[in-house]
Amino acid sequence: MFYLTILVKWSSATPTELSPLAIKRQDAGPEAPLYALVQRRLPPAYHNAFAFTLRPAMCPISGSSTNIYDAYKISNAPTTNGQPSKITIEAASLSGLGAGLNHYLKQICRVELTWSGDRFDDMPSTPPKLAKDQVLSGSSFVSLRYYMNVVTYGYSYAFWDWSRWEKELDWMMLSGVNMALAMGGQEYVLRQLYLELGLTDEEIDTFLSSPAYNPWQRMGNFKGSWGYKNSTEMHFKKRWYETQWVLQKRIIARMQDFNITAVLPSFNGFVPDAMAVKHPNATYEKGAVWIAMPELGIRVTYIPSTDPMFNTISKKYLELQTRMYNGYTSHYYLLDLYNELEPPCKDLPCLTKITSNVMQALKSADPQATWVLQSWFIVASQYWTDDRTKAFFDGIKQVNNGKDAFVFDLHSEVSPTWNKTQGYFGIDWGWSMLNNFGGGQGLFGFLPKLLKEPFEGYRHGSKAMRGMGITMEGIDNNEFLYQLVLDLAWQRADEEVTTPVDGTKLLNEFIQRRYGPNKTTPTMLSAWKKLSQTVWDSRVGQWSQYKTFLDATPALVMERDSFFMGNKVHYNKTTVVQAWGELVRGVKGQQSLPSEISSFRYDVIDVTREVLLAVVLPGLHHELVGAYNASDASRLRALGKTVLQLIDDTDRILNTHSHFMLGSWLVDARARAADRGLDGTSPTPSFRRAYEDYLEYHARLLVTWWGPQGQQTLADYGSKHWGGLVKTFYRPRWELFINHLQKALAPGGKPFDLDIYKKASLAQEAIWLTQSLGSKRKNAVDNEVAIESVGRGRIETKEKGDTVQVAQSIWGRWGEVAQKIAKGNRI
Repeated sequence: MFYLTILVKWSSATPTELSPLAIKRQDAGPEAPLYALVQRRLPPAYHNAFAFTLRPAMCPISGSSTNIYDAYKISNAPTTNGQPSKITIEAASLSGLGAGLNHYLKQICRVELTWSGDRFDDMPSTPPKLAKDQVLSGSSFVSLRYYMNVVTYGYSYAFWDWSRWEKELDWMMLSGVNMALAMGGQEYVLRQLYLELGLTDEEIDTFLSSPAYNPWQRMGNFKGSWGYKNSTEMHFKKRWYETQWVLQKRIIARMQDFNITAVLPSFNGFVPDAMAVKHPNATYEKGAVWIAMPELGIRVTYIPSTDPMFNTISKKYLELQTRMYNGYTSHYYLLDLYNELEPPCKDLPCLTKITSNVMQALKSADPQATWVLQSWFIVASQYWTDDRTKAFFDGIKQVNNGKDAFVFDLHSEVSPTWNKTQGYFGIDWGWSMLNNFGGGQGLFGFLPKLLKEPFEGYRHGSKAMRGMGITMEGIDNNEFLYQLVLDLAWQRADEEVTTPVDGTKLLNEFIQRRYGPNKTTPTMLSAWKKLSQTVWDSRVGQWSQYKTFLDATPALVMERDSFFMGNKVHYNKTTVVQAWGELVRGVKGQQSLPSEISSFRYDVIDVTREVLLAVVLPGLHHELVGAYNASDASRLRALGKTVLQLIDDTDRILNTHSHFMLGSWLVDARARAADRGLDGTSPTPSFRRAYEDYLEYHARLLVTWWGPQGQQTLADYGSKHWGGLVKTFYRPRWELFINHLQKALAPGGKPFDLDIYKKASLAQEAIWLTQSLGSKRKNAVDNEVAIESVGRGRIETKEKGDTVQVAQSIWGRWGEVAQKIAKGNRI
């Protein structure tokens, strides 16, 4: 009940206490943020339709032994003084009010805010009331409903502005989220810290990373940045840290308004090399080489938690951060010591002392501190034997018996740790769905597991599961599954509840809200049933979404049957192709089409993309290599054209929706150059133009090479199926590959040499990385802004074409081919 106590205390605070960073009306009640959300998101007819009331005493819920942490109730208010009655939403917390509002929108208005759209424009013109005497209610069996992964700040959020963040925070509120990572802007705090410790600007800025790469540098995976090794970069980085801090303060202010617990950064020991010179009396060690980029050999300097300097800097950092937030702290601090790194020692007392000292360091700065950590360090390394894992958590339990820690069991749906650690030895933890790596696309998931395993975790004998959330590396994929996990936190978890959650019913309702109940056809529902039984029912030990042949440098042998990021799909391809056909052809002949609805268009593109790249392209590659091996130059030439046509069609469908466009990502990156700093001013035009190119370079780098050199361990890890990226980056790879194969079969040609091809491809990619959207021109035909890229196509920055019409055209060209390949037949 500790968390409920916090909610009651905060709910009764004055507006100034509730949100010291925000400017708020002094007469506004704690429910004011909900009314503001309604006015931001819903049509005007709904702006005065609700009455929100906080009632902390609603918990615990009678009749349930588990759902005692949060609750909401929706009913019709009686008519007063001749005024229309309002829809009354009561809840024990602000997040409960948000979940209650969302329940009304989903069940009564049949709409929903998602990453890809909302259909709020289709809501009834008059706010519908509940039926007479009808009451809707819900309650949660976990106190913490959380969101985010540390690297989502790279793969998805890197270049968001306030408008996009505001929408995300509203979505979080409607989803009942009451805890989220708040990692943005921390480099600005670190710069101030190290300046106070006597370091120079150069010593600090050569340690901190560049835009989009901050999450990994924060965890000690590497230091510094690559691509712009000159003094100009230092000015760009300073500007980036400052404007991100300005943005972060707005985010924190809104999180306070919503009473969302912000999990704040803390000091994890990694420091600039210059610290050893400026403060030589401390102990300094070199961290392990990051397992994801061993070829770089980067070892970051750190101060072990067993050294007194760790406590000193930790205290300084938290105090400085609190001061810079005008006195605000949530008392929850993220601290990951060994993200894909190994500790310096193997003996158990050493591990126990490390974590015990971390707890003491946090408590010395904030007696109310709670250490939040992710379990990924255990999953990602063979180092963590059972006894070492226990020793690690034993150190945490030495302080208040571990009651001041919370663990995100980061990958519960695939590689849970809670069931191997006796529920983290009694330390509070949360069940999480990760599902996505690198922010890539790919229809993938474990729907049957999601409907069952969180409840098993809750009923575990340790009784320590206190949270539930989503921890994907990147958003904008498999939306139903993420929304489902957040919704499941409001299901009953009592032992006596034996009726399983009906996944088919929930999926059908989701699709109807997504497309419109009157526009959703039985054929569309049939398509999603097929997809839910294939791509969302992985049973072969897969850890992540599949990569495709497009996501890798072409070669004669490309199939990779791996549990992690493999490209050999194990779902029933024939069924998936059938689902594609049903979805694409399901709108033909219909009087009322959902084709103008963003989320429907999104799904049509997503499923088309899946079939073209995960089913058809591997089949074409097999035929292409077969023609080469048979020395059939004529067939090789014909198949080469077919492969390039497939890639072009993929690019064409992707460019019909902004969510699938490289141009959107690059435009957002460049736009951050105009962000205002702490003094409220924008940069000079000349600085801004150079800064725009700098930001775009890193935006391009993350989704292609990832690191300083292509074709290394992490190359294509963050790959995206985006219009513009397919046409200007992946297509040239394949065109060059096909040309090399054709030259090999030409008279006097030498056998295909992969190393020669890769070297040529790498040089081509390096040119692409240094290009920018700076050279714009108007297209004489459609007047849309387009960008030339290595003379091989253009990167569109506006949607082009009708999604459904393009998809139906692609079905006409590739539907039969897909069906043959899915069945294992030659084309």
